[in-house]
Amino acid sequence: FWFLKGFQDFFSVDSKQAQGLIFLMILLVVLIFTPLGYRWLSKTLISLEDSTDAMRLESYFHQLQAVSPSDQVAADVPGLEIIPALCDPNVASTAELTAIGMPVWLASRLINYRAAGGQFYEKADMMRLYGMTEEMYANIEPWLHFPKRKNVDPASFGKSEKSNSSAPIPISGGLASTTEEEVPKLENQVPNASLRIELNRADSLELQQLRGIGPVLSARIITFRERLGGFYTLDQLREVYGLRAEVIDAILPYLYLDDTSFEPKLQVNTQDLEAIAAHPYLSFRDARAIVNYRRQHGPFGSTDDLRKIIALPDTTLLKIIPYLNFSLENEDSKY
Repeated sequence: FWFLKGFQDFFSVDSKQAQGLIFLMILLVVLIFTPLGYRWLSKTLISLEDSTDAMRLESYFHQLQAVSPSDQVAADVPGLEIIPALCDPNVASTAELTAIGMPVWLASRLINYRAAGGQFYEKADMMRLYGMTEEMYANIEPWLHFPKRKNVDPASFGKSEKSNSSAPIPISGGLASTTEEEVPKLENQVPNASLRIELNRADSLELQQLRGIGPVLSARIITFRERLGGFYTLDQLREVYGLRAEVIDAILPYLYLDDTSFEPKLQVNTQDLEAIAAHPYLSFRDARAIVNYRRQHGPFGSTDDLRKIIALPDTTLLKIIPYLNFSLENEDSKY
């Protein structure tokens, strides 16, 4: 009552007018603060959802590591006793790999990598598997038996291509059919033994000097290189669509990477959502998480800041680290 009376005296209005003004002021306050409250609540719910998913995934990962691989396999087949034995990772089954102490999830990853054309001849090949650590490898090393590395005869490629040019071939990420148009005539390609090509600077004609690389594959290599922002290891060639493992093994001696030819171009502080999502190693969801975190917390100063993004998987972060550029100036604006 005293508030209403004071309102009437201050604005020189009657009781009904004062009540109307008070109601109007309350309505304006609600309209102003409702969008702010909704935005805060949405961010809170999204953050909780992402953190919950991450916690569940981490919990599941630790559970898999805690359970003995032989116990897992034995649980699937009652009465089955798994006995560790020497095994070749190029042909070993999931049960054989888990029996020597390899986690089930890593054994599945190895088999998928093998199905995509990957081969294992030494420790370095095993360490390429995502998730493989020195400790894990030390535990299983006594049980591993590697075959001798196959010496690829480039002269034999032409005959195999000619006899089975349309058959499905294994590539990184799955199977793809390759027509005769995509496979060059290899018997006519005889590269100089001293030929050395810098992969990040090579053009299409230079790449076509290599055995097994024609116009189609050279264009794919250059396109993939431009989307990446350059190769930082020659093994990334295994991710090029349609480039077979045996061809890669044959051309690797002629390729090299110059440190001065590689410059990190993934500008996480200045590029927009679409530009970041265009990188082959990042999904649209990964790019959105990076941009949203940047808006909320400011520019990234180092890789440690990116590790704070719960929605960004560690495996993805490891792959993009060489491409990260933390400059606050957009490189495109220089030209």
